[in-house]
Amino acid sequence: MPSLGDKPGGGYKIVLEYANRLAQKGIKINVVYPLFIKKNGGLKKWIIAAYRMARWLTGNYSAQKWFKLSEHVNEIIVWKLSDKYLPTSNYYIATAVSTAMELQKCAIPQSHKIYFIQGYENWSCTEEQLEETYRYGMINIVVSNWLKEYLLQRGINAYLVRNAFDFDYFKLTNPIESRDKFHISMQYSENPVKGTRYALEAIAMLKQRYPSLKVSMFGIYERPKSLDNWIDYYKKPDVKTHNYIYNSSSIFIAPSINEGWGLTVGEAMICGNAVVCTQNKGHMEMASDMETALLCPIKNSQAIYKMVSLLIEDDNLRLKIASDSVLNIKQFTWAKSVNDFYNIIK
Repeated sequence: MPSLGDKPGGGYKIVLEYANRLAQKGIKINVVYPLFIKKNGGLKKWIIAAYRMARWLTGNYSAQKWFKLSEHVNEIIVWKLSDKYLPTSNYYIATAVSTAMELQKCAIPQSHKIYFIQGYENWSCTEEQLEETYRYGMINIVVSNWLKEYLLQRGINAYLVRNAFDFDYFKLTNPIESRDKFHISMQYSENPVKGTRYALEAIAMLKQRYPSLKVSMFGIYERPKSLDNWIDYYKKPDVKTHNYIYNSSSIFIAPSINEGWGLTVGEAMICGNAVVCTQNKGHMEMASDMETALLCPIKNSQAIYKMVSLLIEDDNLRLKIASDSVLNIKQFTWAKSVNDFYNIIK
C-alpha cells in the first residue's frame, strides 16, 4: 500500500476486498504499509513517517477501523518497501504508482511482480514517470477497458479485471417511484480531481430554481464550513447510514474530472438513483448516456444544472434511468472479478 489503512478510500476498498476474497481461497495475504515512501522527500518525508509511526505505536493504522478485514489477512508495517523489509511471498502486488516504483527496485523476478492499476495517477508524478511504470515488465492488471486500451495503444500488455460491487453491503430498500424527486445526494471531496466545486455551483443554481431542493452529502472530512446549513452532511457514514443516504435520494451527482472507475456511481445505481455524471472514461464503464445515466462535460456546472433539472422535470425519464441502471450494475460481481484475478496469478 502507498500509505496506512486508517482512512477510507475507494482504491483501498477495492484492494482490501481482493485481500479478503483471495484469502477465502486459502491464499496467505499480507497487506504491507510503509513508514517511508520514496516520492516524499526532505522534511515532508520525516513528518509523514513520524505520523505513521505514531499511528502504528497506538494501533490506529489498521483498515479495521472502517473495513471488515478478514482474520486471515495479515496487516504489516515496514520501514520501507524494499527487499530487506518486505515479507517473503510468491507474488508482490503494487497498488499505486508510488509502490510500483519501490517494487521495481526489489531483486524479485518481474514475473512475480503484479501492478494493479486502478487509475491514471498523473497527479502523483509526471506523465513520463507514470508511463515508465507501465513499461517495467510487471504483470499489469487494470480495472477498466479504457485503461487497457490506453496501455495497448502504447504496446504495453495488460489484463482486464473490472471492479465489482458488494451487493450485500449496498441494497435497494426504498422504492424508486416513492422518493422525493427534489432530493439529491453526492460525495464531497477536497481533492480537485473529484470536481466537487462544479457540483456545488450547480446545486446553488438548482436551489434558486427549486426552493424545496434537499441535498445529502457524505465524505471522509469534517463538515466543510463553506457548506450551506440546509445541506445535510455525513462524515464517514456506516453501512446503515450510507444506504440511507443513497436510498433516500432520487438523483446522484458524480462530478469527477478523472476516474479510473468511480465506485460511488455504481453504489448509487445499486440503490436506485438516477445518476448525473461527467463524461470521464471511468464513469463510462458503467454509465451510458440517456440509458443508465445522464452524462455531461467535465468542469461544467451549467451542464450539471441542466441535467439534474431535466431529471426533476421529467418523471418518466428519471424513473427509467434509475430502474435500468439497477439492472445493468448487477453484472459487476465480486465472484467474477476475484476468479479472473486469481486465474491471472495462477
